[in-house]
Amino acid sequence: LGWFVISSPNEGLNARADINLDEIAQHVGITARHLNRLFKQYVGISINQTLRDVRLTEAFRILSGGNTPSIKEVAYRTGFASPSYFTQCFKQQYGILPTEVNLRLSHPLKDALERVKLYR
Repeated sequence: LGWFVISSPNEGLNARADINLDEIAQHVGITARHLNRLFKQYVGISINQTLRDVRLTEAFRILSGGNTPSIKEVAYRTGFASPSYFTQCFKQQYGILPTEVNLRLSHPLKDALERVKLYR
């Protein structure tokens, strides 16, 4: 599945952000229901959950980078049809809002610097 979702090493997930279960099933040559059943049997989760996890991982990577685009742009770039649904999934997966990623990543560093100042 990974080779199908991330089809371009230069563009990452953006190259195939619109991929879905039906398209994968058609490519493989079996029904979507049968493919999902097989996938879940061997992997333990559905294809849709796997696609959502891959999309959210890519979104987290983008949001934790230096030059962060808007939440709307990240949502569309990673294959979510709606920024609000993206935000809901992101919060469920990571426990924080997408807008909080940079704040949370930089906060431990600030705490560490404060502690260093106390011991000088």
